[in-house]
Amino acid sequence: MKKVVTLLAAAFVLLPAMTFAQTKPLWLQRGVKPLNEMRTNGSYEFRILNVSQSDIAMLEVDRLVLLEDHIAAKYRVNPLDIVVDSLRSGDNGRTTYRLSFAVNGRQTDVMAQLVDEYSEYRDNVDTFDYELSQLFAISAIGSTPSFDSFELTRRYPAKAALMSVVPGLGQIYKGQAGKGYAIIGTEAVLAGGAVFTAIEARRYGRLVSDNPGVAESYDNKASAYRMMRNGCLAAAGGVYIYNLVDAAFANGARRVVVGRPDGSAAEFAFAPVVTEYGGLGLGMTVKF
Repeated sequence: MKKVVTLLAAAFVLLPAMTFAQTKPLWLQRGVKPLNEMRTNGSYEFRILNVSQSDIAMLEVDRLVLLEDHIAAKYRVNPLDIVVDSLRSGDNGRTTYRLSFAVNGRQTDVMAQLVDEYSEYRDNVDTFDYELSQLFAISAIGSTPSFDSFELTRRYPAKAALMSVVPGLGQIYKGQAGKGYAIIGTEAVLAGGAVFTAIEARRYGRLVSDNPGVAESYDNKASAYRMMRNGCLAAAGGVYIYNLVDAAFANGARRVVVGRPDGSAAEFAFAPVVTEYGGLGLGMTVKF
């Protein structure tokens, strides 16, 4: 009985983590390699820049300092010699920045667009700092880039719902690893509890016929274990349904959708629909 209580306690410890939505953007979790593979052309690349500062206000004063420092270090120029111009918004609706500077006496420039940024309070060993991370699209030096369209969203395609057939995988795909592993762990604990209680119920059931003098006691224990088995199975079923619904409808970590420069991109997703008879169903939407 103590083993069953331990298993159920472990399940209840994991349950709160199932509702935890990881806020760190997907590009910060997985790096820029997946985004660079989504580009429609090679005239630019994605780059993550980050810095820590004890004062969040100082980080927000000039968000282009990180970009200037990156360009200065890459091309070995003095940051003070870089001139930043804010050009008109590009075809994707984002402001394009031109960073002009001289290399070996020749004037040149680099184009960049700020795609997304994320700040986080971090408790370091000796200090308490805010960390600012920025995702930039940066052109090659002296070239005219063709920036793709960049859309920020927390919605995910139908693949997340399909992957959730295996509990937790849909959440991991959506950048919510903590929630995904909590679902996997909870299902594993409940399945283990169901197996253990089923074995114990069968064992005490056999003891009933072998020990007629205390048959009632063994029969009560067998019944108790059968009830716990049924409870574990019901809870596992409930978690599994939650896993499917969450993967299909809940928001995931913020991500960047890269489309063609004209802004078009095809994407499939599940969405709840109301039928003409007033019923609730699941429909698939296609975004072009």
